Amino acid sequence: MLATLFDISWFYYGIEDFKIISLINFIIKIISFLCILFFIKNTDDLWLYFLIQSISILISNISLWLFLKKYIRWIRPSIKKSLKHFKPALKYFIGKISISLYTNLNKTLLGILVSSIAVGLYSSSLQLITIFVTLIGTMDTVLMPHMTKLFSNNNYKKMIQTMEKTIDLQFFMSVPLMFGILAINRQMIPWFFGSDFMLLNKTVPIFSPLVIIMPLGISIVRQYLIPRNRIREFNISVIISAIISVLLNILLLPVLGIYGSIISTLIAECVVTLIRLVDLKKHTDFQFNVRNIIFYFLCSLIMYFIVLFFTKHMPSEIFTTILQGILGIFVYFILTAIFKVNVVIKLKNKEW
Repeated sequence: MLATLFDISWFYYGIEDFKIISLINFIIKIISFLCILFFIKNTDDLWLYFLIQSISILISNISLWLFLKKYIRWIRPSIKKSLKHFKPALKYFIGKISISLYTNLNKTLLGILVSSIAVGLYSSSLQLITIFVTLIGTMDTVLMPHMTKLFSNNNYKKMIQTMEKTIDLQFFMSVPLMFGILAINRQMIPWFFGSDFMLLNKTVPIFSPLVIIMPLGISIVRQYLIPRNRIREFNISVIISAIISVLLNILLLPVLGIYGSIISTLIAECVVTLIRLVDLKKHTDFQFNVRNIIFYFLCSLIMYFIVLFFTKHMPSEIFTTILQGILGIFVYFILTAIFKVNVVIKLKNKEW
């Protein structure tokens, strides 16, 4: 909570200065990762793990204040002028509360109606997926201030063209990631999570479509709804999804256990993305590159079977996972190049 008080990353996002944020976060995360490796020895060190995590966030946020001097002039703030931002900020707050409701209440209900073990399995499955979702979503964070600038300059056509390209790039990455998770899951879970988490071999594949669904919904928010100040539409999508998620959890958890919570999460995320997509299509001339997306799925499916064929008898260890990842990237890159849908090559040749 103290770290959040000092968080001014939004300022650097607004002025499109991502170098400072990226550099500080990279350094702090490396240091915290090394601290975890050196100081966390057993379950008794859980408090120390929490301490390292929270202090690293606090230091990261405070560090950003050191670079403010060259950007702003310090003045005494007026309470009256500050309060005028309260109402617009409250609109964002409603959406954030709704997101917290349907993402965190799942775990609470799962713990109450099933068990704390189920909460651990559910959280670990979702956390693995979230890593890849965050990786893909980084592009949207960078683009949000740029899209806002385009909107303020009434350059709607350029705005939509940028969205079409970035979402196509997103599919280029998210589709093979989904199939990649399916390919490496069986051999990665034992060495990465341990023998107590073997059920993840069943839960992670069910969660894997979220790698495609969630980034798409996030992109629409960050590149379209927020830059165009359509906060009402954003709030409607998350409130409806929150209601659906809670109701489905109450209905499915007693019958299906952890799988009921997984199904509820999948449906809620599909609904929130669908609502945003309908709004986007209704008010703009946005178009998906359907041909490219079909080939992304085709190439990813072929990649999946090739990785599975060559590595299915290999042991569960980090070397196997690394080899599977390298093989998958190589096969996918070659196949998309053959079908002439490789975005990386197009960027290099300035064709995209």
